[in-house]
Amino acid sequence: MRHLRRTRAASGGQLRRLPQSKDTRLGLGRSADSPGARLRNRREAVSRSAKLLLAPRPLDIGDTAGFEKSDIFQAKAPGERLANIVGDLAGHAVIVLDGPWGSGKSVFARQWAGLLRQRGHAVVYFDAFEHDHLDDAFFPLFGHLLKASDSSGPRLKDSKASLVRTATPLVRAMPRIVADAALRTGTGGLLSLADLQQHVRDARSAETDDIEAFVEESLEQAATQVECVDGFRDALAAAVANTGDGEQGKAPLVFVIDELDRCRPSYALNVLERVKHLFTVDGICFVLVTHLEGLAAMVKRAYGLEKADQYLDKFFQLRFDIRRILSRGPETSHTRYLRHLAELMGLSWNHGQNPTMTINSLVQVHDLTFRSQERLMLNLALLKRSKGGFPNEIHRALSAGLCVMRTLAPELYHDAARERLGYRDAMAFLKFDQWPGVGEETIDRIKRYWTFSAADGEEHLTAEERANWSSATFYSGRREMAEICADIDLLWQE
Repeated sequence: MRHLRRTRAASGGQLRRLPQSKDTRLGLGRSADSPGARLRNRREAVSRSAKLLLAPRPLDIGDTAGFEKSDIFQAKAPGERLANIVGDLAGHAVIVLDGPWGSGKSVFARQWAGLLRQRGHAVVYFDAFEHDHLDDAFFPLFGHLLKASDSSGPRLKDSKASLVRTATPLVRAMPRIVADAALRTGTGGLLSLADLQQHVRDARSAETDDIEAFVEESLEQAATQVECVDGFRDALAAAVANTGDGEQGKAPLVFVIDELDRCRPSYALNVLERVKHLFTVDGICFVLVTHLEGLAAMVKRAYGLEKADQYLDKFFQLRFDIRRILSRGPETSHTRYLRHLAELMGLSWNHGQNPTMTINSLVQVHDLTFRSQERLMLNLALLKRSKGGFPNEIHRALSAGLCVMRTLAPELYHDAARERLGYRDAMAFLKFDQWPGVGEETIDRIKRYWTFSAADGEEHLTAEERANWSSATFYSGRREMAEICADIDLLWQE
């Protein structure tokens, strides 16, 4: 930004010099010699000395590590409370750990599984998405259960042979069971194989002998199916009764099913049906790690179920929101993760007009996922590193907001890059009135930068403010915003 501001005088369009103090009072000038600027420069020099990490390293979460090694979100305490609930459960249960994609569900679930193992629970961890190329979920679910039996103590291991023996006739009857489940799902629960058989009987009503033979055969097959399912469930319940010694006695086996919302709709529903009808026995607690809203939308699109959320309700008893779990205490999960990313990427975390404060506020206002936060912080770090720091106050005030705008509102960002961003559009996006924990004076100052960078910002000043600021200031603000957009676009990572 140039220190000389120019405006046209009323007589003949001559240019005159504006008092420098006005621009520096706003922060458009560099004002590099002020004590505040020197302090910021020292902070930026320290943050630039660290190497840039392009993405957080994957957490190395051991089977029994729990929350001990890395607890970014301070989730150990709520994890222990959930473990207390699971340890006290009687009978069987299905719990949903609910949250949108990229909200930290899987990391929490893996750490929580380690905590449960520390407490004496046998834990099975199943990534549904890794197996959704299969037609039937029974086989990988059963396989993971058998694999876990090898490491869950001698008593469950001794029951392995019984489980395999009772599963064999169930597998023989599986095609008919699969057909019935698929038919019910495909018709929204309105039609089953029994219904279809009734239609066949109606069509053959004149052939009495054939009907009697058909009914007898159907009853025998149904009895065989029920016997197979009951035999498997009895063997599974007996095997589970021999697992886990928790802090309060027998500890339920916990079966965690992750990534369910990433699966094909037919496979996701097959997993739920298998859990409900074959694996739900006393002594097992299933934990479904998924996004219920996304799963319901997927089921609705695939099968035309208008009330897909109500359809899914029958598969679980308890639901816990991961965002509430990770936001326990004075800081939200957004703030905790952004602080972690700032440390990794060499971005300072302090008050005032620091860009990380702006991103922190906008991330919470717009409820962005952790993966979106990683992209935003990376792009902000690239911008800062490429320029050797943020050169002045307006860069600090606008850069972060423009990065968020480019992500969420590309049309508005396009206007900003061409000096056409409207004041009302900018204010509606930034939502200053919802910024959590930011002082009014700080918000007013940042808001002023955006006002002076808006195409029609001058129209939204009071008469006194118009008298104090010239049109050249608005021109300079718009140009500065366009230049920042050009710098962002140069290195932007989607």
